[in-house]
Amino acid sequence: DIDTVLTDVDVNVRTTLNDLPRFKNSVGDIVTATVNLGDIREPGTYTRRIAATSTIGAVESVEPSEITITVENYVKRQVPVTCTLEGELPSGYWHDEPTLDTSIIEVPGPESTLQRITKAVCVVDLSDRTKPVYNSFNVDLLDADGNVIDSSFVKDTVLAAVVRMNILPYIDLPLDQYINTIGELNEDYEISSISINPAYLSIAGSDSILQAIPSTVSIEPINVADFNET
Repeated sequence: DIDTVLTDVDVNVRTTLNDLPRFKNSVGDIVTATVNLGDIREPGTYTRRIAATSTIGAVESVEPSEITITVENYVKRQVPVTCTLEGELPSGYWHDEPTLDTSIIEVPGPESTLQRITKAVCVVDLSDRTKPVYNSFNVDLLDADGNVIDSSFVKDTVLAAVVRMNILPYIDLPLDQYINTIGELNEDYEISSISINPAYLSIAGSDSILQAIPSTVSIEPINVADFNET
């Protein structure tokens, strides 16, 4: 991270008393400190001198006078991405399985860090959601133990994926109310109980559809005329 390595330095400048007021509000325009990285051509650890200049007076000293830089290969790696859900939808709502617009993302960065990445995950929080999802979500990079890797090393690339997921209201319709029988049961028998499995029919859809569903459901009548045993 070049911004972390190239921190502020203290530069002492010798000048006349008359020139001192000129430093008050324009230090950054007068004094500069630079490090030459132009000769670095391969990975490794390098120590480089900090060179300071001033348009007023003469530079006396620089603190620190040098920095140590570790350089790695900058590579790109394709990482598989998945989606996980957390939280719960409000009562009375259903969701299908989320789908992603891509199964991989390309991650650029230092080689040693990219070697630690095993997968990428975008997390969708279901809490308070009542509308279909079609949004871009940030992606976390994980190591082999499932720990999140700090992705601040990624520059000029947005780690995100588009998630689609349908969310609809639903009803649990009790089915025992639709059970009917036809035919005459043998006189030596009587119906003691009727049960149905599953007991409920779960249906997701728009409010208008759900309101119409109960009047459209039917179960084929059970012909008891042929029943001659328990």
